[in-house]
Amino acid sequence: MKPPFPPSDEGAQSSTPSSDPPADGARTASVSISGPISIVQKNAPPELRAWAKTMLDAALGQREPEQRDRDETPAPEDSNISIGDPHQKRVRLDDLLTAALADVGYKRIAKLAYRADWSTTDVEHILSFETQGTPKIFMFASAGLRNAEAEAFADQCQRQYTMPVIRNSKFPFPSWFCSMHFSMNRLAGSKTGAPVNTLELTQAELTRFVQGWVTTHLRPYVGSVTTLESFREFLERDEEPMRWFRVPGFFRAAIVAFLARKLGFAPQRIEATLRPFAREILHGVDTTRTAPDGYVANIIRDADGAIAASPKTRTQT
Repeated sequence: MKPPFPPSDEGAQSSTPSSDPPADGARTASVSISGPISIVQKNAPPELRAWAKTMLDAALGQREPEQRDRDETPAPEDSNISIGDPHQKRVRLDDLLTAALADVGYKRIAKLAYRADWSTTDVEHILSFETQGTPKIFMFASAGLRNAEAEAFADQCQRQYTMPVIRNSKFPFPSWFCSMHFSMNRLAGSKTGAPVNTLELTQAELTRFVQGWVTTHLRPYVGSVTTLESFREFLERDEEPMRWFRVPGFFRAAIVAFLARKLGFAPQRIEATLRPFAREILHGVDTTRTAPDGYVANIIRDADGAIAASPKTRTQT
């Protein structure tokens, strides 16, 4: 947009900023405005520069350009959306879920993350939610299980044996994240993991829907997975929605190896159990660090070392 033509000198001295630039040399000065706050000046005289700054400050306030950019850039939309129709008081999704899940055995541990009351020292159960879309009206849920020692061991294996793009990742996973997780949407019957459209449900309907997810689908599926043995058996299976190809195979294999060795299973038996999933397990493994047919043997050996160094060792001899 080109600047307007020059005003009189009186207008330039007015206490109210004039919308016109100063006279004289300003007619031939080259000033282009490429956006609402971006100005490119080419040989502009001092009075024109002062006029431009006055106009911008009047419109935007006396702030640094970086601060203006931050103020004008909208913040990313939060998954903790507002739920409700025009005829009722709206409530945040996290507040609605906290109340709904408390009635079926879950306590809030973080925003949109909840821990099952039936969790044990051996197996922790976490249910988490997020919304996607523009606007974020489509709700997804994931259910995860973890054993803290096995998860830490698998993380060590990831840093030791996987490709650089994986082992050097700095992605900040939340403290409650479970690497072994599955889609609640799939467990509830959606073959594609389709989301729940929150606009189609009232607050009461969404409450009952989520509670039904837990009582009808989730609790019968993993409610009994509370020991190291049941967790090992659960991870060794390959069935919907917890298929091997849906989670990092190298990580899952490391957890299985750790649990199995801690329970006293022989290395040969562990190798035989994991052999059908070799393709999924080796996806992401750095073959310059371990031979493709040696990864499982390596993690079994490393599991023995980690268990021996653990104060909670329970390996059978």
